[in-house]
Amino acid sequence: MIFRLLTLSAIAGAFGSLAAQDGAAVFRSEVRLVEVYATVFDHRGHYLDGLKGSNFELLDEGVPQPIVSFESNQSILSCAVLLDTTGSMFRALPGVKNAVVRLIDQFRGEDALAVFGFRGTVF
Repeated sequence: MIFRLLTLSAIAGAFGSLAAQDGAAVFRSEVRLVEVYATVFDHRGHYLDGLKGSNFELLDEGVPQPIVSFESNQSILSCAVLLDTTGSMFRALPGVKNAVVRLIDQFRGEDALAVFGFRGTVF
């Protein structure tokens, strides 16, 4: 599976050459490295982790560019959810619980999650 990343030469061009009207000072520069950030989801909207540089193709105005450095940034997530289970939430609580279950489905094995409820006291 290859993911295409497109750079915008216009961005580099905007920083690479600035010329004032009326013949004032001119600034020119070359770009050696452009950082490109990507977040990849599967067809269900879940993050895809563990991708390698070989999974990507980098194009600048349709011209392939080498990927000289690649980092896959995966962090462990710790999360606590506090559910209001008081009477005022009676009608909304089933939907809230379903949303929490969908959130839990997004967690990976190394992530940590705690779920608490309160109804006068925390449990």
